[in-house]
Parts: sequence; C-alpha cells; structure tokens
Amino acid sequence: MAITRSQTGLDVFKRIKHYLAPPVFANDEEKTRSASLLNVIAFSFLVAALLCIPLLSAERLPYIGLALIVILTTWLAMRRGYVRTASIALVAGIFLVLVISVFTGGGVRAPSYSGFFALILLAGLLLGWKAAVGTALLSILYGAILLQADSHSLLPELFNYSSNAYLIINGVLFIMTGAFFILAHQRLEDALRRVKRELDERKHAEEDLLQFRKVMDESNDAIFIIDLETSRYIDFNRTACERLGYSREELSHLGVINIAQHITTMEIWRERTALIRETGGLLFETAYRRKDGTIFPVEVSARMLGYGMETVMVAVARDITQRKWVEEEREKLIDELEIKNKESETLHESLASIVGTFEFSEIIQRILDQIRRVIPYDTASVWRVEGNEQYIIAGVDLAPEIEIPGTTLVVDEDNSAFPLITGELPYILNNNVQEELQDFQEPPHNYVQSWLAIPLKTRGRIIGLIALDGRRKDQFNEHHTELAVIFANQLAIALENAGLFSDLQNELEERRRLIAELELKNAESETLRESAAIVAATLDKSEAIDRILEQLEKVVHFDSASVQLISGNTLEMVSARGFELNTAEMENHFELNENEPAYPVLQEKVPYALYEDIQLCVPAFHEPPHNRIHSWLAVPLKVKGSMIGIIALDGYRVGQFSERDVQLAVTYANQVAIALENARLFSDLQVELGARKNLISALESKNAELERFTYTVSHDLKSPLFTIRGFLGYLEKDALSGNQDRLKKDIQRIADATDKMQQLLNDLLELSRIGRLMNEPQEVYSEELIYGVLDLLHGQIQERGVKVLVQSGMPHLYGDRQRLAEVIQNLVDNAIKFMGNQTDPQVEIGMEGEENGMPIFFVRDNGIGILEEHHERVFGLFNKLDPRSEGTGIGLSLVKRIIEFHGGRIWVRSEAGKGSTFRFTLPPVRTMPAQPHADSVI
Repeated sequence: MAITRSQTGLDVFKRIKHYLAPPVFANDEEKTRSASLLNVIAFSFLVAALLCIPLLSAERLPYIGLALIVILTTWLAMRRGYVRTASIALVAGIFLVLVISVFTGGGVRAPSYSGFFALILLAGLLLGWKAAVGTALLSILYGAILLQADSHSLLPELFNYSSNAYLIINGVLFIMTGAFFILAHQRLEDALRRVKRELDERKHAEEDLLQFRKVMDESNDAIFIIDLETSRYIDFNRTACERLGYSREELSHLGVINIAQHITTMEIWRERTALIRETGGLLFETAYRRKDGTIFPVEVSARMLGYGMETVMVAVARDITQRKWVEEEREKLIDELEIKNKESETLHESLASIVGTFEFSEIIQRILDQIRRVIPYDTASVWRVEGNEQYIIAGVDLAPEIEIPGTTLVVDEDNSAFPLITGELPYILNNNVQEELQDFQEPPHNYVQSWLAIPLKTRGRIIGLIALDGRRKDQFNEHHTELAVIFANQLAIALENAGLFSDLQNELEERRRLIAELELKNAESETLRESAAIVAATLDKSEAIDRILEQLEKVVHFDSASVQLISGNTLEMVSARGFELNTAEMENHFELNENEPAYPVLQEKVPYALYEDIQLCVPAFHEPPHNRIHSWLAVPLKVKGSMIGIIALDGYRVGQFSERDVQLAVTYANQVAIALENARLFSDLQVELGARKNLISALESKNAELERFTYTVSHDLKSPLFTIRGFLGYLEKDALSGNQDRLKKDIQRIADATDKMQQLLNDLLELSRIGRLMNEPQEVYSEELIYGVLDLLHGQIQERGVKVLVQSGMPHLYGDRQRLAEVIQNLVDNAIKFMGNQTDPQVEIGMEGEENGMPIFFVRDNGIGILEEHHERVFGLFNKLDPRSEGTGIGLSLVKRIIEFHGGRIWVRSEAGKGSTFRFTLPPVRTMPAQPHADSVI
C-alpha cells in the first residue's frame, strides 16, 4: 500500500514538472530558447510577488494581484506558442503595474520605482536592445512627469513602509536585477558560442571551397557558377578562361547571354532557368563564342545548387569539337556506304525483277525505276533497232509529243546515236547537248542539256539503246555511265528472256487449252458415271432427282433448275435447285397449253427448247420470281417412249447455255427418267411389301390371340364343367339319401357354375364381335358420351359415395359410339370397384396433351392402385388381380381391343395405395377410317 502511494505521488510530481516545463518547438531553435527564458522570468516574477504579499499592507495588495494576472496571462500565451506576443505582453504589463504602484506610492521616492531597472533588463533580454532603450526612455520620462507632479502637489502622500519592508522590497528587486543580469550574461555567452561555431563552419566551408576550386581548376571541362537573375558568372575555373580566351577579370564581368549562342535575350534565359528548376537538371548541346569571335560546340550539363543563402546554377561545359568532327566524318562515311548499298540493292532488285518477271513492258518499267534511284535523270526512253529504224518501246516523263509506241527515228549519220548503234562507241556521255548535238535543237528534245546513251546487246548484237536525259549541264558522270551499262546489260537479258518466255507461254497456253478440254470431258464423264451410280443406288424418287440435278450443275452452269412431271392436264414441279418450292399448291402447278414454253417439247414436236432470252418472247416470265431469268432450257423426260415431264434449267444471263449444255442436259434427262421409273417400281414394291408385312403382323397377332383363347377355353371354361360334373355325383347321392337341404345346395352350386360359364361365353362372344361387327362411325361429342355413361352407373356411384369430375372443353371424337361408351363404362366401373376403403373417393375424367395428332384422355381415381409389375398384365384376357372381385376379368381386354381398333393405344400409371390413371388416345373427328376391317379370328 505504501509503495502504491509513493508511486502515485511520483506520477503527480512528474505531471506538475511536465506542465511547468517550457514548450519545445522542433523546427525553431531560437523560439525554443526565448520560451525557456520567458518561462524562467515569469516564475521569477511570480516568486517575487508572492514574497512581497506578507510585507505589504492591504492597500498595496491589489497591485500584487494585478502583477500576478499579468504573469499568468503571459505564461499561458507562451504555453500556446505565442512567445513573442507573450514577451511583449509581460514587459507592457509589468510596466503598467509599476506605473500605477509608483504613482500611488508617492512618486520617485516609492520603493517600487527601482523596479524599472529590472524591467529595462527584462525588455533587453526578451525583446532586444531596441526594446530596452525604449523602456529606459519611457521610465525616465515617467520619472520626470512624477517630479513635476510632486512639485505641484499633485501626487498622493508618500506611503510609509517599515524599514524591514524597504529592505526586503529592495532586496527582491536587487535579486531580480542580478538574476536578469545573469540571464543576459548566459544569453550573451550562448550567442558568442553560436558565433564561434558559425565561424568554424565558415572556415571549414572556405577550406572546402578552396579544395573544390583546386578540383575545378584541374578539370578539363569548363565549370561556371551563374547568378540566376542576371546570368552573370559568379565564379568559374581556369579551364573556362582558357577555352573562351578571357582573363579571369574579363570573364567575371560577362554572363551566359554574352557567351552562349542559344541565349540571346533575358527572356530566353529566364525560360531556360525555369525549365532547369522544373526538371532538376538539363543536358544539351549548344555553341560558345570565344573572345576572338570563333564558335565551338559544347555539351552543357546544368543544374541548381545552394550557394550560401542563395540558389545558383552550376554549368559544366565540355568542348565537343573533336567529337563533332568524328560524327561528321562518320556521317560522310555512312552516306557513302548508303549510296553504295543503294546501288547494290538497286542492281539486286533489278536482277530480281528480271528473274521474277517475264512481262515485257513491266520489266522495262521496273528497270527504269531502279535506274532512277542511282542515276539522277529527268526523262528516259528505251528504243528498239531493226534495220535502219529506231522506234521507241518505253519511256519515263517524256514530252506528250513523243508517242509510245509510234515515234520512229531513222538510223543514219545525222542521228546522234549512230556511233553507238553501229558499235563504234561503247556509250555516249554528253553534258553540253545543246551546243554539240544538232538533233536536240528542235522540240520536243530542246530541253535536254545532258545526255547518256547505252547500247542494248544480245549475243553480241545491238538490238536497241537506253537514253537518259538531264535538264542541267554536267548532270551525269562516269560513275553513272558504269551503272547505266550494268543496267543496260540486265535489260538486254530481260528482253531476251521475255521473248523466250513469250514463245513458251504460247506453247503452254495451247497445252493448257488442251488440258482444260480434256478435264472438261473427264468431268463430264465422271459426272455421268456418278449420275449412273446414283440411278442404280437410289430408289427414292425425290432423292434421286435432287442428286442428279446436283451432278448436272457441275457440268452445266445454271442458276436454278426444276423437274416438272405431267399430272393430268398440268405440269407439277416435284423438285427444284436454286430456289424453294412454294407451299401453295397452285404455285407449283402449271396448266398445259400453247402458252407454256415447254409445250412443243411435251408434244414431241421438238427434241428440246432453248431460249437465248426468254424475256423477249414469253410474257409469263415478266413477273416475279421469273423476271430474273433470261436463258431457258427445257429437255424432255421419257419412260418407255412415253412423255412424263421435263427438266427446266434457268440462267440469269442472256445466252448462258450452249449446244454442248443441251447435249449434256438431254443425257441427264434420260438418267432422270430411268431414276423416276426405278423409283416408281421400288415404291410399288414397297407398298406390296408393306401390305404383306401388315398381313404377317396381323396373322401373328391373331395367332397369339387364338392361343390365349384356347387357353381360356381349356382353363376358365373347363373349371365350371368340372364343378358341374362333380356336383352331379353329389346330386345322385343326395337324392338316394333323401337329404333335401344338401340336394338344394348342390343344385344351386351347379346353377352358379352354369351362370359363370354363360357369363364367360357372353364376354368371349362380345370380344369376338369387335372388329367383325362395327356400328357406322360418326361424330361423337365427348362430354355427352361421358355423362350418358355416368347416368348408367348412377346407382353404383351413389352407393359408394364417389365424386366424379369431368373436364370441360374436350374435343369431339369420330368412331363407334356404342363401343366408345363401353370404354368409358369399363374404366369408370373398375375405378369404383377398386376404390377400397377410401373415405373421400374421387374419379376424374379429362384430356391432357396429344400423341401422334390424337388427344390423350384419362380416367384417374384415388383407389387402391396397381403394383408396377401388373401394369401390362391387367389388359390380358381373363386376368383378375383379385380373384374375389366381381366379373370375369375380360373388361380391360375389351377396352384395349376397342381403342386399338380405333387406331389409339391405352396404358396405365399407378402405385399401390395411391390410385390409378388410365390414359388412352382416340381419333378426333374425320381421322378414323370409314370402313373398319375385320381382325378377329374368333
């Protein structure tokens, strides 16, 4: 517990010490020192005021209170960071307290007047010497005013203090004055130490500067320190003087604007300094002017640097005269290499043009373009020489008067090219044409000032020449001549190759024509073979026709085609290619009359019909969709000499079909006819096979039914007979014994067995009649039929309390009304019979969806249900899932037979204990055959 109290007291002491400590300003050392000094002075005044309180009378205590207010106010302001303001407030406040205290104490003879000495020292410490002088002058002035006031008896009476009070008050003032002197002395020593430290730092800086200057002077680059405002050189190294040719004194009076070529005005200098400030540094090339006026290139690296209290620019300038010379020499060498490379590349491309191109005019144009890249001509021409004629074959930028081809010159002595053509000179180079060559004096050649002509030689024979023209004198040189000779040799080779290639092309063209003709024949033969294979392999009529039209399109280029067969007095379009058959019947049928363009073909008056432009002679083709057709071809379809139809081919261009197309179409028409006959025979065979298949299926079904019937007769009918036979023996015994009761019971058992046999025979008779005896089919209203059946079963429904729901809006049916009523009656009767112990029995009759175009009806109950393994068995003959139930078990067999006879089917979905749903399909109105076929073998 003692430890806890001690710790608490220590914490309180630390908080008080921290609160009374002067504030520290991290970024202002001078302000921190002033705050510390003000804190000491404030507490000194506070202690002095507190010491004076016991010595003063009650009349003088308000002045102490005023002093305390001033001290605390200034201390709080200092704590908040207002150090300068707090210092001024403390000096002014203490001055005001002294003024009042001295006035009320009797004037200059009052003890408190000595406090002005301490206040003067305080003002000097806190606010500087100017404040100390001001405070001293105000104190003297106030003393003079007090003396004048005392001489006129304007002051209050002198307040008498005791000797001890005088001693203590003056002692406090002396102590405070001494303390202020000590503080002033400490501040002076601090100032002297700071001055000494700054002097040491400046000395080190000067030593570093001297060392830096030595380094600057040893540098091979010129280094400048530049004033940002005037661009004057503040300092520079020895290399700068040597490079520029100025003495140090001369250069110190100059600036960047006098030396640098890129700085011509102060505005440019300010823009450049702003850019360097923004980027932090700049590296660029410029030129400097020496004292003798010569210019030399330099590379300048400039950046900003702190220099004392200012910011200056440091620029390092490197003489790059040697580097520029090397670069210029390198550029010259590169230019020469580029020219050589360009010439080599041009020669290479010219050679590639010759190798890759055999078209005569294209070769010449390419070589002239390549020559222009290395020889600076203005116009150029290529001439061919045959006999004594020189005719132009190509040119570049020639005058319009020179026709290509068409311009021809005579080869004689007046022709400037005569020595070249005759082989006397290897080339002609003339750079003063208008004064030396006569045949260039007249238009259109009078613009030529320089002329270079090179012969074209093939196998030692001159076949022509290349002429290059220049509009300036001395435009060509010997190097140009050497290049032109190389190009001329290439052009001569190209001309020779072009001739050989032209001959080869003619031969290849003839071969291509023969190959194309053979390929066409082969394609036609191959197509005919494929068509024959289709005829043999395809027995479906429409598929065979479509495939043959597809093959025909490979050899006869039609836009659309159709196969049209004769049907009575009309043509029926049965297949088409290139357009869709219309669904409307009349759009695919055309009446046979003389206006039909295929009429002469169908009448066998012509072997085919071919129209170059059917729009000119058949008005029916003016309307859409036939208005696009111009060429039209129709070929007959014959089977065993009988006309059965045509193949019509349509072309959207005039004259699209040729006689060869006609021959191919006729051949294909014969194949189409064969395909149609084969398809007809195959269709007839399929119908006969289908009938046989149906008959076999029916026989199999009847055999299965006969087997079931035989089993029923041998089993279900045999059982009552055994019963009758057995009880006849009992009758004899009962009659002999005279037991009348047993006799009656035996007779009743025999009667029951005969009734059961009668019921079985009646059901079998009813089953056998289905399919043999059928009422006339009629339209049956579904809901009327259902409600009629429900009236018949009304007693059973009421007895079991069954709720029957009938869906409305069911479709009408077409069939035997009596038999359809038996279907509904059997299904509803079964639903009621097998309802079980259901407390809320329900039966629902309705329709849901369709199957194969027939509505799906259902009879649903919530009875005992049927196990899944018995779903098919319930439709069997005499199959009873519950032997104790009423009936013979033939009801669902009758239902199934009636529905199947009407073309539908029946099935059941059920789970034990969850009811059953019997679904069945029946034909709607007008879909059942009018004449039912017998299908019973009973």
